[in-house]
Amino acid sequence: MCSPIGHGLAGIAVGLISRPGFKGGFSFSLYLYAFFSANVPDLDFLPGLLIGDINRWHHSYSHTLFAALLYTVLALLAARGFGIKKWRLVGWLSLIPYLSHLLLDYLSLDRGAPFGIPLLWPLSDDYFYSELLLFGAIDHGGFGATNTEALIDIFSYANLLVITRELLILGLLTGSIVTLKTIYSRSRPNQDQ
Repeated sequence: MCSPIGHGLAGIAVGLISRPGFKGGFSFSLYLYAFFSANVPDLDFLPGLLIGDINRWHHSYSHTLFAALLYTVLALLAARGFGIKKWRLVGWLSLIPYLSHLLLDYLSLDRGAPFGIPLLWPLSDDYFYSELLLFGAIDHGGFGATNTEALIDIFSYANLLVITRELLILGLLTGSIVTLKTIYSRSRPNQDQ
């Protein structure tokens, strides 16, 4: 599965490319929010971290279409509640980057059973994965690994190679999209955001 760096870059890229009608520029906070939204599914590490088994709930319920919709609805309600004027944009930058996470994990090598992600839960308990693997797996200890074992595994040479590939593919893609969006927004300075 991809690293937080790869997921974040993809979240920014799809968040930007999927909003062709948005005429304004993107602020740093919107880039940061897209990066965060793309990594929300992996917050399932936190409960395992607290009990000393970091992988206990990884790639379970947070890696589903249901969780993507739930996160988006909660983000929309929070944005509306806080009076954020661009609440639709917040919703969009919640859903699309979250879905990019699911897509990248679907297209990535998974070394731990059950293989893949439970995309359609609660409608189905099946796990889905692609035969076409574009990305490697970030090692973070196997199932039952202690937090120390997982931390040592995270800083391995193999993970460095996976992250390098992500940076080459997703970094170039994201950089190109950001550059094109910036050029486009500067060529149309009188548009409202």
